[in-house]
Amino acid sequence: MVIYYRTFCFLANNAPGPHTYKCPIPIFIHYRDEKRKVDARSLYKIISREELFELTGATIIPLFDLFHLYSLKLQNAPEFVNGDKFLTMPDLFNYFLTGRTYNEYTRITTSIMYNQKEGRWEDRIFEKLDLPKDIFPDIIKPGEKIDNISNKVCSELEIETMPVIAPAAHDTSSAVAGIPV
Repeated sequence: MVIYYRTFCFLANNAPGPHTYKCPIPIFIHYRDEKRKVDARSLYKIISREELFELTGATIIPLFDLFHLYSLKLQNAPEFVNGDKFLTMPDLFNYFLTGRTYNEYTRITTSIMYNQKEGRWEDRIFEKLDLPKDIFPDIIKPGEKIDNISNKVCSELEIETMPVIAPAAHDTSSAVAGIPV
């Protein structure tokens, strides 16, 4: 099952899909949904805003993924409980095309869970907030080949297979990449 949330989603490994996941019924939750409101103060009691910045180098804004993920955990939300993979929305589209799960670098750097200096998920954040790290797939850089479009998609669209290349998925990164040189 694919469970969408704001600009990320979870994949639940509940049936066979293009590779290992099935996406029968998406659950949409808007990031401004009052029932899912994020309380940044409760997170800051465990790990300060300053420490988050020191660990990740990211701008700390409560609309970013870490705050929503932590809120889902506190609420014991079904998305959090049943999700096996965390994908940003751009990565979800790549998953639909290829069946491969990755998180693209420029988008994940704004998640406030990725250590930009060391190029890795920041273990101390996961440990302090008791968040599962194993739901996060590998990071892929813009310009890298993800895979080819799956045979199932090619057959359905009646097209030849072709490679799917990871874009700069963060909106600002894509804008910069699109500037004529």
